[in-house]
Amino acid sequence: MISCAPAVTVNRMFLAVIAVFGLSAPALSQSRVFVTGGIFADVRRFSGDAVVNTLDSTTIAAGGRVGVFLSERWVIDAGADVSRSATITRSIPLGFVVPPPIAIGVDPPPTTFQLRTTNRFLAMSVLVGFRPARSGRVHPGFLGGITFMHVTRTFDSAGPVPLAAFAAASTVQPIRSALGLGPHTLVDNVPAATVGFEVGLDFTRHLAVVPELRAHAVSLSNGGPTGFVFRPGVGARWTF
Repeated sequence: MISCAPAVTVNRMFLAVIAVFGLSAPALSQSRVFVTGGIFADVRRFSGDAVVNTLDSTTIAAGGRVGVFLSERWVIDAGADVSRSATITRSIPLGFVVPPPIAIGVDPPPTTFQLRTTNRFLAMSVLVGFRPARSGRVHPGFLGGITFMHVTRTFDSAGPVPLAAFAAASTVQPIRSALGLGPHTLVDNVPAATVGFEVGLDFTRHLAVVPELRAHAVSLSNGGPTGFVFRPGVGARWTF
């Protein structure tokens, strides 16, 4: 596994933001602190060949946030969203055949490897929001800011297929190693620009339901693929 020291820095920065909110909130005139919890769809679309793209997927995510209403128009919040793992399987045909002991005169089947990639995204965001004039119990808002993405990709393979019985044979394992198909994990800690839109629907003075959509523009490190993570969802907000 490849570990990255920036993950520790990101966690410390996130905790520092939470601490600032907690210390500064009482001093803000007419400010109100809130917490939000929600569940989201996690839709990932990245550049690259569709045949070998190992990031495009759709799963679910959940998260929580804490923030402060600075005024009736402005808000700032910090939060973390974590997605479920998504596994993508691709079949990669090879230009050669690993022949099993078959009958003479029978052509061996073509050989492919099954490539499996398991991805998980953790997003820690600090956003500033602007709310236009309210309409009764409805509060639309626009958000923008920075997100720190912790992306884990675990690669593995199986095969050859349909010669699965030969996958562990001594003649196959060197081929897998030469092609870099052995299990390994990559970890990226990268910033991502984030924009969002939400609509707060007040049920009581303290409780609101908040449908929202957030979009993150992500570029993985070391020349990795670039793309977008879309998170439409709904949350429940409690204002103190």
